Amino acid sequence: RETVFNWLGPLLPGASCLDLYAGSGVLGFEALSRGAERAVLVESDAAAVAAMQAVRDELSAAAEIVRADAADFLAGAEAHRFDIVFVDPPYAAEVRPILEALVPALRTGARVYLERERGDSWPELPKLSWVRRAAAGGVEFGLAELSD
Repeated sequence: RETVFNWLGPLLPGASCLDLYAGSGVLGFEALSRGAERAVLVESDAAAVAAMQAVRDELSAAAEIVRADAADFLAGAEAHRFDIVFVDPPYAAEVRPILEALVPALRTGARVYLERERGDSWPELPKLSWVRRAAAGGVEFGLAELSD
């Protein structure tokens, strides 16, 4: 987590962030604590959503928590525009369709952080360019930038 926030640090103040497959919501909450203006945390698991709501209330954080399947959320996400998106899907999930559905909801120059199991292939998309990648343990993570 330290690495991704070092990569994103200068971009966070005032940013609109999306934490897709939020789980505990730690990435979205961290983004808010580092100056993001807005964070939408999307998670389908009811218990995880309840836990995030409790954390939000305890921290008085300005997080919008949405209980939804990531694909369903993205189907209506064009109305939202995000500067930074955290994507940490279950390792068995196909990532390319997620990223394709995400592109219309991104602002020009947006960054997408993706976490994958080490050894999985990195999807190549015409509008997303991988600008950084690293690994730790059994996980690889990368940062892509949206181009015109």
